[in-house]
Amino acid sequence: MENSDKILELFSRGKKLAKEKMYDEAIANFLDAAELTVQYAKISTEEDKHRYERIANMIIEEIKETKAIKHLTTTKSVESHEIGNDLKPEDIQMKDEPVVSDSSALERETSKEKVLIPDVFENYVLAPKQDIDIPLGETKEGIYHWKPSELMNGIVMITGGSGSGKSDTLKSFAKELTERGYPALVIDLHGDLTLEIPKIDINFTSKFGINPLELFSVSSLDGGPEPQINRLVQLFDDAVEDGFSSTQLAFIRNLLGYAYQQAHIIQGNPETWKNSPPTFKDVKNIVSTYQTLIEIDPENSYLVSLNTATNATLNAVINRLSPILNHPAFVTNEMIPIGKLTEFPLRINLKSIHTVDMQYIVVDSILHQLFSRLRSKGHVEGSSDEERFRMFVLIDEVKILSGNRGDINDSFNILNRLASESRKFGIGMIVASQVIRHFGRDIRSNSATKIVLRAMDNEEARVNAKEIEIDNKLLKALRKPGLGYIRTTNDIVAKKIQIFPFVDRPIHIEVLEEE
Repeated sequence: MENSDKILELFSRGKKLAKEKMYDEAIANFLDAAELTVQYAKISTEEDKHRYERIANMIIEEIKETKAIKHLTTTKSVESHEIGNDLKPEDIQMKDEPVVSDSSALERETSKEKVLIPDVFENYVLAPKQDIDIPLGETKEGIYHWKPSELMNGIVMITGGSGSGKSDTLKSFAKELTERGYPALVIDLHGDLTLEIPKIDINFTSKFGINPLELFSVSSLDGGPEPQINRLVQLFDDAVEDGFSSTQLAFIRNLLGYAYQQAHIIQGNPETWKNSPPTFKDVKNIVSTYQTLIEIDPENSYLVSLNTATNATLNAVINRLSPILNHPAFVTNEMIPIGKLTEFPLRINLKSIHTVDMQYIVVDSILHQLFSRLRSKGHVEGSSDEERFRMFVLIDEVKILSGNRGDINDSFNILNRLASESRKFGIGMIVASQVIRHFGRDIRSNSATKIVLRAMDNEEARVNAKEIEIDNKLLKALRKPGLGYIRTTNDIVAKKIQIFPFVDRPIHIEVLEEE
């Protein structure tokens, strides 16, 4: 075995053990790797001594970080940070000494030991599920009841301009569904969907975040790191204004490939897909150290490809990805409890994430991970609401996932996937947007319920009217918030409706006069 292979084996084993929180064993492997580096440096040429110096210092930093995370009162540490030309075995030595741990690292690690889920869901009791019969609003025939059990699915598409009552209608659905015992994930981009349900704020001080590198699927049919890498490359390209060049995308692809490889997640070995995924912190570390890493493992295909990148490519990728890789939403220690979302309702407030690029990555990642969880539970069976619906997803302004982001009709777009497959896996979906062109073909064709409120302008009124097959003059005449037209797959024609306001619903509203 080559010298570099021995060092790499020890270093990789240490990284794996550290991820598994086996800190003593990890440090022991790092120390062995560092000591080997010193030994090889003693018998190397002057040029190779400098190479081993860089390798040893990288390993030393890994030991220091592992020690800080471990935060014991004493441990084995590396005394020297420098390896000069006149190398001696004592340049790297072990001794017991108090650890002056980084306070922020200690705080982060201590927070990992806390059970944070009760902080979000404690004292909230979801009622037992019951049939969904929601008095949605008033029509000329009387109160209109929304009953998804009588429809093809539980997908509702809402469109309306600013001030049309769109958000209020979305809140009404959320309120009524949770009161009937159904978990509802409410994606709140503007912070105005106030509801009496558990809430997580994603901001610069939040303890919760999301890891986009978590595998969306561990199915042998479409799972593993490769499909995830493909999706993430597309995600970054869509999120960043003007996208990346093909060379830059290739660099990102190899960067992510090496991150999964270092986490011992291999496409050809599905058993490894259960390992802890890498994080954006790991990706940042690779960006800053890959030129040193290749000296440890010079034949690694990912590292070789990274190392051939020009400085222009490297700088472009770093400059454009840095805001994403460094954002608190992706570097926090606690992940949003996706597994709990089929048991409890949750409102995720993204108002403080001021850029749509970041919001896009967060929402896309949450929905992909949620869809993966629900799909792993298998198909739903039965015809009652309790059997058909595991939960509902509600999103105000779907533009965040579709507007100006590639092909709106892409079948791999998460909204289109949910629209196409939601019924099989027990997902209801209430989605809203100011303009109808933000809905992909799959959403528009699969929505069993369509609600059209006052449009932004005459052109939008014309498009909306065509969607539900009414005269666009009727939409142009709408003035009041919550006043619009509803059409389901069971309706021959659309019905004019005054949606009950969110506050104190339902209330009596005077029967509408015929146009």
